[in-house]
Amino acid sequence: MLGVKFLPSRWPLATISFISFYAIAAELPKTPEKPVGILVSAEGAVLIDTHRAETNWTAAPGILLFPGFTLRNTGGSVRFSFCPSQSEFTLDRGAVVTLRADRIEGQGTQPAGHPSFCQVPVIADSATRGEAVPEPPLSAEREAEARKSIMAAVAMPFARSWPSSW
Repeated sequence: MLGVKFLPSRWPLATISFISFYAIAAELPKTPEKPVGILVSAEGAVLIDTHRAETNWTAAPGILLFPGFTLRNTGGSVRFSFCPSQSEFTLDRGAVVTLRADRIEGQGTQPAGHPSFCQVPVIADSATRGEAVPEPPLSAEREAEARKSIMAAVAMPFARSWPSSW
């Protein structure tokens, strides 16, 4: 090794702190998102890109639409409500639009009246996307226990394999 120490002597402590921080941060409750609309009808080749997964969703009536979702009509028909403007729209074939919290970006929407339903609930992000329902926050005792377990698990391999001179 040419006599060079490439790891500082406190590296294990820094690593433990780093890992502990992200483990605890992952347990924090997620902020609920407010949907901006809902799909009223969809037939044919209409896709939703959530920008959070590799696979696009096939559009179907009742899907809640969140800011950042992109609607792509490649050969079908779709009608959706956009609640910030209290309006319904259809999307032309071949058109692509991205929904934002206060506007629709892109071309190809046609006004289709006022929505018959636009009281969409505030829902935790993951529950609407088919992921696990968020767990309640950890109690102080459980958080301390989890932190202790993580630190012990991370520190154990280092204690056995590193020279004591570090």
